Amino acid sequence: MSILITWDWAVYFYWFLESYFYVRVEEIKVLHYTVDDDYSFSSEDCTNLAEVIPITTAKSTANAVEEPLILKPALNEESEELFIQIEKEITAVDEGDICHLQYESGELLLGGVSQEAEQEEIFVSEWIEDDDLDEDCIHMNDLMIEQATPSQNGFESFASAKIMDCLEGAQQWVVSVVGIEENYIHISDGKRLWVNVGEKAKKIGNGDILILDVVRTGKEISVQNLVRVEASVSEEYMIPDEEHLIQDDRVLAI
Repeated sequence: MSILITWDWAVYFYWFLESYFYVRVEEIKVLHYTVDDDYSFSSEDCTNLAEVIPITTAKSTANAVEEPLILKPALNEESEELFIQIEKEITAVDEGDICHLQYESGELLLGGVSQEAEQEEIFVSEWIEDDDLDEDCIHMNDLMIEQATPSQNGFESFASAKIMDCLEGAQQWVVSVVGIEENYIHISDGKRLWVNVGEKAKKIGNGDILILDVVRTGKEISVQNLVRVEASVSEEYMIPDEEHLIQDDRVLAI
């Protein structure tokens, strides 16, 4: 009798063996866990509060044992005398303050308030009467006054008109330069105005004093001629031994 084993039978046989060994291993595990549980259930019962030692007590006992003993050295005679003297002074000061407060506490409170009020009145009056501090204050009238014009150092006599006159036609202005933007310069003689001077703006600096020959037609202003009568000198180009050159009154025609 011969048995023909095909691949299908081999696969079935392998599956049967694997299932058998898997089941046996699981049974062994269950038996092992049961033994452990029996041992854990047979442990002592710690629910009795009388036998439980508080954790805080145990910690404090350990700390008390671990902490070193610090012994204060005995004071000598000089230290004791000094300590007694300081204690007497402190006691005397405290007793004096208490008696003083009990005697006239209300009067001291009112007196302190009145004294502070008098000091504030004196301070305010001194501040109002001080003329030097008035320059640092801003008044409502300052908002109505236009910003002060830079000094033109006596060249105002060359002007035939001012910007604020709004005269038509040819006229001559003496102005100070307060700003430069590309081909435009910001000028002021009491009223500020932007004018186009072309490429000449590159040769002009802030603070320069100019004489302008202009023609005004309505809102259009044409600069015909420009003369710089005083140039500003910046601090980085200033020579300490030649500071008098700052006031040089030579006329520089552009």
